[in-house]
Amino acid sequence: MAIALSNKTDEELEKEQRENGLIPKDTIVDFEVLDEVKFGTKTIYTEDAQSKAGNDMIVLVLKIFHNDKERVLIDYLTAGMEFKLRHAINTCGIDVDTAVSATDFIGKSGRARLGIQKSKDPQYSDKNVIADYLVRGVDVELDDEIPDFTKK
Repeated sequence: MAIALSNKTDEELEKEQRENGLIPKDTIVDFEVLDEVKFGTKTIYTEDAQSKAGNDMIVLVLKIFHNDKERVLIDYLTAGMEFKLRHAINTCGIDVDTAVSATDFIGKSGRARLGIQKSKDPQYSDKNVIADYLVRGVDVELDDEIPDFTKK
């Protein structure tokens, strides 16, 4: 099966995403980990849980900040995605050697890169997700030589 592409420009597609409430893919946002969030009568907690497959999982309730607006995203971290888990630990500044739990994240903040998860069910729309967390203090090799700007 082939999917026909529209003749819309990237700018038109990004505008459409914004109008649908989605933040464009690869946008970097600041976040804070909340203890809980209420959606009507339902409350979602930052907690240790188990995935549907029975694997250990950490559920994070994140308040993200983008263009002077706040939005809540829920992220699910499992050992199967250890690179993302380690990046979350790093960006939140959690000092851990062997194991981490959801309570270690509450009140912490950092930066993350967003993605878009396409809905598999037509009754639900696409949604923003955390693609990855940004690692703090990435080592960069610097040139210590000071250039002489007085030469022409």
